Amino acid sequence: MTKVKKVPLHLRRAAELRRAKSDDKGFRRTIVFPTMVSLVSALLGALIGGGITAYTSQQAIEAQQAQQLQQLEEQHSDSIRATRIKVYQRFLAAADKMLTLGQSFSSCVIKKHDTYLRGNTGALDKLHHCKKAFKTYITSMPPSATDNLAIYGSKDALNRAFSLIAGVQFFVDDMATNGMVTVDKAQLLEASRAGFAQVMCKDLNPVPRADCLAQPSYNWPLPS
Repeated sequence: MTKVKKVPLHLRRAAELRRAKSDDKGFRRTIVFPTMVSLVSALLGALIGGGITAYTSQQAIEAQQAQQLQQLEEQHSDSIRATRIKVYQRFLAAADKMLTLGQSFSSCVIKKHDTYLRGNTGALDKLHHCKKAFKTYITSMPPSATDNLAIYGSKDALNRAFSLIAGVQFFVDDMATNGMVTVDKAQLLEASRAGFAQVMCKDLNPVPRADCLAQPSYNWPLPS
């Protein structure tokens, strides 16, 4: 019978400790490490995915805000354009009425042989039969027509409006004083009215034509 040699206790414990360490490394290599890799990968994926989602959401919010801002600007432009249409049309109607009444006054002066001073200075003192016609003509342009232009119209529209008023006055003065209208005054009136029409085309059209934006080839009459 073979006698089994008894291993000393400290050697057995050292061997058990080595086996335990070996088993622990195997456990960490086969279980712990893969698990940690999976957790880190999942965490990184969540962070990247969350960042992409946040960026996409921010882009969508900014695009929506830009669209809303554009819509508000378009609504504001439409509102201004609608108001200007009324204001410009009202002024042009008043200017046409002023011209018609001015022609009636001039006809009265010629027919009644009244004396009329150019520039309206002292005109009522010299007129004997056409005072009423003169007052009707000279007050035919309501202040609100030009006031509204000053408030809602463009600077160019306001300048052209006063030019048109001056063109009408020059036209009527010439007719009442000389009994006829000279070519230059007629051209002046035509140019001033065409100038205001050009401003209307530019200010009131959502997409103005090229000729509305072109620089006029004639000089505008200025109010005296």
